[in-house]
Amino acid sequence: MPTEATFEDAFGELDLGDEMCNPYDDATEVIPDMRNSLRQHPADSFQRPISYRVVYSDSSPEPNGNLRSRLYPPPTFETLQISELREYIKKHAILSNLDPTPFLSLTNDLLRALHIAFCTYRDKADVAILLICPWMLTAGSYITCNDLRSKCRLGWKAIYNTEILVWGEVPAKSVICRWPWSEIYRSGLLDLFPSLGKLKPGMRLDDLRCRLRGDFPSFSSTKVASALVYLGMESSHFQIKQVFIFLLGQAVGYSVEKVLGNVEAQFEATLSPVIEEFEQASHELTVSAGEKKLLSYYRNDYATDIQKICPLSDPYSLQADATYKRRWKKLWSARIDDLFCPSFESWWVRREERDLSEWEMQRMMDVDRYGFRNWLSDRIRTHDEL
Repeated sequence: MPTEATFEDAFGELDLGDEMCNPYDDATEVIPDMRNSLRQHPADSFQRPISYRVVYSDSSPEPNGNLRSRLYPPPTFETLQISELREYIKKHAILSNLDPTPFLSLTNDLLRALHIAFCTYRDKADVAILLICPWMLTAGSYITCNDLRSKCRLGWKAIYNTEILVWGEVPAKSVICRWPWSEIYRSGLLDLFPSLGKLKPGMRLDDLRCRLRGDFPSFSSTKVASALVYLGMESSHFQIKQVFIFLLGQAVGYSVEKVLGNVEAQFEATLSPVIEEFEQASHELTVSAGEKKLLSYYRNDYATDIQKICPLSDPYSLQADATYKRRWKKLWSARIDDLFCPSFESWWVRREERDLSEWEMQRMMDVDRYGFRNWLSDRIRTHDEL
């Protein structure tokens, strides 16, 4: 049976609406108009850049799936001083540092995460890359490393351009999916990017970026989509498109990690056929997975749902009860079919609308008013300790 939210969405489209309207208009007819409207202002999959963290068996503790800093719980904001914060930042920047700090490091550069997993941690056990949604982190708990360094007058450095610092904890709910090293091999991703499988200890990240450009002849949008779904990404969500665009950019020699906010529009203009192939593949993967769920629904839940929610008579008294119920069941089946196995247009619009809704919710939240960022801005504004 559909989840409560999707069930209500599907049923909601059957609402007869205002009596002034034709009560039997098919809502699917508006999809082309909705798509045209959204095409004029399409969502950008990089509006919320995915953050990555590489873990292994002896790295940060994960009680209940939550990633915690080595210094946990972190110092209370009531006692924390700017001078103390500076020392934590300095220590955290030293790779060989053994003193615990209240920070966890993430990166929005997927290639850096892959380099760490396949090169830096090559000899570690149970290596995995975690994909983290920044909007699901505790409000106010994260900040770019260079932004924090600048606010604390420690100086901006290029090496920290793609590093994000999280105060205290990365909650389990923010982890989109986990890519174990072994599963990355099985996914077929290394067949598309052979250079990743040839990483050796000591190889520089910039060298890897250069080598990936030679892998472009092996690049296949369809195979990348299949590999990412195998690794646990949702084919109907924007995160998978963001990862695809990032990998595509690396393959064509584009410094995606430097211009995350502008890259998708540029690629849509110059590499449209490659992206369209990926979109079609993602849709097909969604339908393929939905077919099994659809069959299960009709076998196990359809009859119960119809008995529970199908109206007994036409509230507008325009049709005989039997005729009305047959039409209602037909429309309900159409909504359920579209829910699990949507057309490309419906799939595309649904993804755009979901992202737009989540983006609006995020914009309403002023993250600088919460947690660590609130404490930092308050110190800077009222005490001028810097």
